[in-house]
Amino acid sequence: MLSLPSPFILRLMAVDDVQAVMAIEQVVKSSPWTAAAYTAELANPHATAVVLTAADAITGYMVFWLVAGEIQIHTIATAEAWRGRGLGAALLHNALWLGRQQGATMATLEVRHSNHAAQTLYQRYGFVVVGQRPHYYRDNGETALLMTAEPLRDDLLHQQWPTLQQRLMELGPNL
Repeated sequence: MLSLPSPFILRLMAVDDVQAVMAIEQVVKSSPWTAAAYTAELANPHATAVVLTAADAITGYMVFWLVAGEIQIHTIATAEAWRGRGLGAALLHNALWLGRQQGATMATLEVRHSNHAAQTLYQRYGFVVVGQRPHYYRDNGETALLMTAEPLRDDLLHQQWPTLQQRLMELGPNL
């Protein structure tokens, strides 16, 4: 796991975290996962589920798989009050860094066509749109954009890290 500036901590998600994750999930996702889905991911040998905490409260989380040298990002979210502060970038950066440590050479994800903020974040890490999945989201039939970063670029991780770290350091004292 990446070491973040205090008071932020990245750690593996535990079963005891699922209730707090669900509280965020119900607010920020229009097609939320279930608690059972998160619990199943915790037992999946391909999955890595991570929470990001600040002052002992879960502020964000993500689930990704590492399969055959590919990082498959399944979900990433930050609590409503923490949006736009770099926590999603910290979660993504951590997943890509962990994946690279384990030999991953590419990453894939789906993102809502209307989620421009997330698309901008992913593009900063080298993701490009490679396709669409029409009517992908059950809640409204919205199209998902399929985005891929291939090859994963260590230079982008190194380039993004100082700015991300500084942003989090500036947030810390304000908690």
